[in-house]
Amino acid sequence: MTHLTLLPVLDRDGVRVTAGELRALSDAGTSFALDGSRVERIGLAGLQLLISVLRAGAPGDPEVQLVKASTALRDAARLAGVSALLGIEAEVDHGA
Repeated sequence: MTHLTLLPVLDRDGVRVTAGELRALSDAGTSFALDGSRVERIGLAGLQLLISVLRAGAPGDPEVQLVKASTALRDAARLAGVSALLGIEAEVDHGA
């Protein structure tokens, strides 16, 4: 499985770059994993892109999954109410 490490900032410009990379991976017809461990900031456009990539597949299409979601990515998904759509569990920090 091919891995694509997401950019640290997935704002409008980051989404443009990432969309092109995702299109190339999708066109290659191979399964791939999106590594979200380096994401420091993500906006609604970035979340929308991830949701569309993860949810657009039809039966028989290559598998796409999100792995290693950073705290920032998890927090943004939780605030937007899309954690389940991204397949990540929202972690709750209860303090130490």
